[in-house]
Amino acid sequence: MRVAGLFASEMRRAREKAGLTREQLAEAVAFSVSLIEKVESGNKQPSEQFANAVDTVLKTDGLLSRLRKGLLQHDAVPPWFRPWPDIEDQASEIRWYEPLVVPGLMQTKAYAMALLGDDNTVEARIERQRVFARDAPPEVVIVLDEAVLHRQIGDNQTMHEQLVSLAESPACVQILPTGADTYLGVDGSFVLARVDDRVLAYVETPATGLVLDDNDTTARLGRRWDELRGESLPQRQSRKMILEVAEQWKTRSN
Repeated sequence: MRVAGLFASEMRRAREKAGLTREQLAEAVAFSVSLIEKVESGNKQPSEQFANAVDTVLKTDGLLSRLRKGLLQHDAVPPWFRPWPDIEDQASEIRWYEPLVVPGLMQTKAYAMALLGDDNTVEARIERQRVFARDAPPEVVIVLDEAVLHRQIGDNQTMHEQLVSLAESPACVQILPTGADTYLGVDGSFVLARVDDRVLAYVETPATGLVLDDNDTTARLGRRWDELRGESLPQRQSRKMILEVAEQWKTRSN
């Protein structure tokens, strides 16, 4: 509850400095008094919309929203992953190969919840998708193994909604078909992010994750990425396949 506790104390301090009662703040932000009380007592996790509204009314220049985001990411993700969202925020280009599940930057809330099962962790993952709302969002290209489209995460409706969302995402998504003439992707996912003139990589094992920035490793992963993408279907054909499988999930009986 670290996010809720620290947010609560800072919000209460800002409200009192503004000279507002809880009732007055509730009216101004169009949320209930009971919600204000729960957040200020540290018993309720603030939503993004709530933090933005309170920031606006209390004229805190986005402090509470930034505090919420930073603490949420810190508390809800394992230590080895914590540097990576900041890298995503700064990246001009992200290249992602994923053989098992839809990448986190593309996941719907229902799909992420089926995978993670924890509200805070899911919210931290969804927060990362704000990179697409930046003034200059990164160019994101994803190579996704065809098996991901058929691997059930959650119920049929979750899969249908996830694949439709994937097809309509701002990223370039290309499918590596089952019959592709390469075995380079069988040993796991990896991500490459370009930040200024550097390329950094993120790879995972069953026990941990690693952020890598040595040139030899990122160059090898870059060559692997090029081969995997070369074996993938073009974007338009990939989108067609994704939507076809989405329709299959929609009409499939549970």
